[in-house]
Amino acid sequence: MTIKNGRSSSVAFTLLEVLVASTILSFGILALLQAYSISTRVVSRSLRLDKAASIAQRELVLAEAVPREQLAAKSGVDGKFRWKLILEGKPHNLVMGTVQVRWQEKGKREEFKLSRIFSPQPRPQE
Repeated sequence: MTIKNGRSSSVAFTLLEVLVASTILSFGILALLQAYSISTRVVSRSLRLDKAASIAQRELVLAEAVPREQLAAKSGVDGKFRWKLILEGKPHNLVMGTVQVRWQEKGKREEFKLSRIFSPQPRPQE
């Protein structure tokens, strides 16, 4: 510290400057933590929706491979996911298959539906 004209000249930061910088840094860190928390929830929900879509897709593909005479509504469980295949006849020998996938998430019931219209496989000839 040098004294010039009766005043001290200091190169160091004052306590007030350090407190202001710390406060700004703290708000920045809190914002980053909040963004991380939100992104974690979004990724988690996305993974569950992806799993539900995979289940629905799998069941519709399996239904398409079955001959018309053997097509039937069915349901099942895959982990914490409950699914149900609903079949509805359409004109021109078509079938609409809908798979509903349900699960519980933090006490809230979630649901995913996937529908597809397809032409069932013909009866295999013997």
